[in-house]
Amino acid sequence: MRLRFLEKSGQWIRRWYSTFPRWRGGAIWRAYLKRKIPAWAFWVFYAFCVAVSGFGDTVVFRNNETMAIEDFEIVTDHAIRLRIKGGDLIVPAHWVKKIILEHLTREPAPPPRGVKIPYQNLIVQYASRYGLDWRLVAALIEQESGFNPWAVSRRGAIGLMQLLPSTGRLFGARDLFDPVQNLRAGMSYLSYLIRRYDGDLEKVLAAYNAGPGVVDRFNGIPPYSETRWYVENILMRYDRWIQETESTREVHSTETGR
Repeated sequence: MRLRFLEKSGQWIRRWYSTFPRWRGGAIWRAYLKRKIPAWAFWVFYAFCVAVSGFGDTVVFRNNETMAIEDFEIVTDHAIRLRIKGGDLIVPAHWVKKIILEHLTREPAPPPRGVKIPYQNLIVQYASRYGLDWRLVAALIEQESGFNPWAVSRRGAIGLMQLLPSTGRLFGARDLFDPVQNLRAGMSYLSYLIRRYDGDLEKVLAAYNAGPGVVDRFNGIPPYSETRWYVENILMRYDRWIQETESTREVHSTETGR
């Protein structure tokens, strides 16, 4: 009965994945999809991947099984490439319940007195958790939604950090209109991009706007006027937040005699 179920699931995967021929990757996947190996062999390989991967981020599947991964890539709205120790594994997106990023250790200081932003406590809390500068997050939210949790773009991006539903689900958000879920998922995604591009904010912001695949293809900011304006505007807002917080800190220090 179990083998019959595995064979049935294998037939379904082959039919589904045949619609994405450009994204087939890895020798095991190719052999599996071409029926050169049976379904049970693929699942043995999957179990091996779970056993040997013991570091980095964690992917949680729908059946609550977990796997440590080195990296991941959203290939399409329907497929995710997981980078593991044994190679790349491409899985249907709906198999993945969420991806948990390894938290960074850097904890930015909270905003000084005199500076108030909407959802300040939540922004500082999650920025600290994911090793982000809250001022960068504030600049991005100000640009994306103007701090409006009910904002919806023409492309279907939702909430404070304007996440697509597929990206939100990947980072554990089920209701993107909920500021807590939106900020948590959005900052998790932003933290991932900062790590992926080694802190290059221009690439990070371009990837947030146009997608990592586009940035990788052009090896930098793509030649899209919208994306270029987006990056420049957020960096300008970020610089403004830095100046405001520094000047407020100086005034507060003078008043307290410190």
